[in-house]
Amino acid sequence: MKAAVSPTDTGAAGFSPGDVVQYTLNIQVSDYFALGGNPAGTDLVVSDTLTDGLQILDATTTPLAVNPSLVVVRAGGAPETYALVPGVNYTVTVDPNGSQVIAFNLRSALPAPGGGQLLVGDLFADGTQSGATTAQVVFNAQVLDTY
Repeated sequence: MKAAVSPTDTGAAGFSPGDVVQYTLNIQVSDYFALGGNPAGTDLVVSDTLTDGLQILDATTTPLAVNPSLVVVRAGGAPETYALVPGVNYTVTVDPNGSQVIAFNLRSALPAPGGGQLLVGDLFADGTQSGATTAQVVFNAQVLDTY
């Protein structure tokens, strides 16, 4: 599920050039599955597309912004936050139509626990219910004035 809010509204009410939009990609892991584990080299990638007229913001763009982040809550655990680094944990590809396809590689951002699974559903390994396993990718984009 994808959600958007506009924490920086620089122009007219609503989305207008210069505004910054914060996107949150919400990920839920089924209680009965584990994602991103073995075999070695298997990636866990979440992709999103920004339409023409939007540009992802991070520490390499103008204006400068914080890099995207990944927030994980493992079954019954506390939130864990990881910074995502451009070219390491995510890539941006610009399509001929001007849209940006962002591929977030969660495997490259998360430390692998003992079993090698990155995101383990609550009931995957045992029958004890502890709570949901969720993840959020949070990133900012700017509304462009030309596109």
